[in-house]
Amino acid sequence: VYPEAAWCTADSSGTADERARLAKSERGSIHVSPKAPPDPEDYAAAETAPSPHPWFEDGRGPVALTVGRLERQKNHGMSLQALARVRSGGSPLRPLILGEGSLRTGLANQARELGLGQAVRFLGFVANPLDSIVRADVFLMASICEGYPNPLLQAAPRRLPRVSTYRPCGSPRRSSRH
Repeated sequence: VYPEAAWCTADSSGTADERARLAKSERGSIHVSPKAPPDPEDYAAAETAPSPHPWFEDGRGPVALTVGRLERQKNHGMSLQALARVRSGGSPLRPLILGEGSLRTGLANQARELGLGQAVRFLGFVANPLDSIVRADVFLMASICEGYPNPLLQAAPRRLPRVSTYRPCGSPRRSSRH
């Protein structure tokens, strides 16, 4: 990966394997350093912080949260398709999407074309997504490739139902919880 480096790190075994494969290097030179979830104090602070969006408080239906740059890798288009399908079955699920990126306009257009209209909100960059994660009803991540994503790690200790695509490059195989 970095020819001058004595070793490098990856956040999961899958990511380390992928880096070694792409760099045609020895896997042993890539050390796995897993991420840790936030401290309990971080969750307590997020729970007592002001609600970041009215949907978390209005009681008009469950909120699906997705967090990530609005770029191809994060596959928000697939998330919108899935959410439109769920809503077409009568679910009042409302998606909130945290993140900024070059695909924002295209994703907003796709949401309108899928009939999501006012049922989806693009909230842009949010400095502390944990404030939203602790209030969401379901967490969605459809990335094409990830290491071990921070928002998914943050959602896990909350026992928040999570739906995530599986990719061998690091996403946890058992991230979905019903």
